[in-house]
Amino acid sequence: MSAVGTYNDGSTKTLGSGVQWSSATPSVATVSSSGVVTGVSTGTSAITGSFQTQSNSATITVQVANIQSITVTPANPTIAQGSTEQFKAMANTASGPVDITTSATWNSSNTAAGTMDTATGLFTAASGLTSSQTTVISATSGGIVGQTNLTVQFP
Repeated sequence: MSAVGTYNDGSTKTLGSGVQWSSATPSVATVSSSGVVTGVSTGTSAITGSFQTQSNSATITVQVANIQSITVTPANPTIAQGSTEQFKAMANTASGPVDITTSATWNSSNTAAGTMDTATGLFTAASGLTSSQTTVISATSGGIVGQTNLTVQFP
């Protein structure tokens, strides 16, 4: 990051030492005293630079780089009507697996089977079904999709 000061006469100057940097969400990104931002986990954080009595912020987004595939677990579960299943998404990258459960976008292909929390991966099975229902559960991140099948069992 860099901080640019704008003075009363309209001139600008890149500010070096003396700028105090902070991250609103250090669990997502940290910032050094020289303004170097390091991603810690996926998400967004506001990075603020303060100089004397002035400050300004920029929002940064940390994403998983180079996702090769996504693994959704548990694989092919069967659950009872009215119950829930928490799914987990792991991004497979060249540097190893990364948990993207809360940053992936979740979807269920069959709304009759139940509802999917698109932000958390929690599936809630429908009640009162007259037959078993199967749905494809998918997690998407960076254009890559991982899937598994889920069956909601009729008694």
